[in-house]
Amino acid sequence: MSNLTPEKRVDVNGHLVTRHVKTGDTAAGQVRAGGVGIASAARPNADAYAPETLDEFRIDVTDQDREDGMQRMRDELSWEIDRSWSKVMGSSTRRTAANIADFELKQNDYIESRDDLMAKAEKYADFYANNRAHARAFEAGIETEYDEDFEKMWSGESQGFSEKKFRDELVELARLSEGLEAGTIPPSRVIGTGYRNPKASAREYLERQTADTHEAIRTRGRSSAVNIGNAEYRKRVRENPV
Repeated sequence: MSNLTPEKRVDVNGHLVTRHVKTGDTAAGQVRAGGVGIASAARPNADAYAPETLDEFRIDVTDQDREDGMQRMRDELSWEIDRSWSKVMGSSTRRTAANIADFELKQNDYIESRDDLMAKAEKYADFYANNRAHARAFEAGIETEYDEDFEKMWSGESQGFSEKKFRDELVELARLSEGLEAGTIPPSRVIGTGYRNPKASAREYLERQTADTHEAIRTRGRSSAVNIGNAEYRKRVRENPV
């Protein structure tokens, strides 16, 4: 039996739109209508599973979360790079992009060889999955009890980062990127000092911030740590008023 189900989506400008799609009965274990493949593609039977609640998204650790957890561990170990480069790669080995990539693979091997570091990386992956749950649930068309708070922040009605804030941030990031490439803005104004390759590091930082801001617009603020914190705090206050 088929029926029409409302499907919540966001257009390219970050505006919330609703359309109705025809769906049939969903057998247990099948992907529900409106899912967008958030579950890890590498997970066994991934095409037969999709989280359906915010709490399920909180514990649905994807390959991206695991990679980001490993990256955070690599970042924490980055202070060892100068000390261990010559020992791992050889003192005469230049720091080319290919050699740095090879070194990072060796870093992964080192992390994976230590249970304590892998346990820490897995905790980071859990942290990322939990933090991304609001955005992933929204993109899957799942309504949550936090939606009203997120929408009030998005419109500027309550404290938090609004749509205007994120769009202004994109303009500023574009200005910094253009100035960095033109040489009119030094890397130190973007990321401070102390980097081995400051321009490349500043470029990487701006690219990451720009991607994060686009994601915040796409999810109407639900990927923003500030907005997540505000929404969850307000829920706690409602549940436990002073």
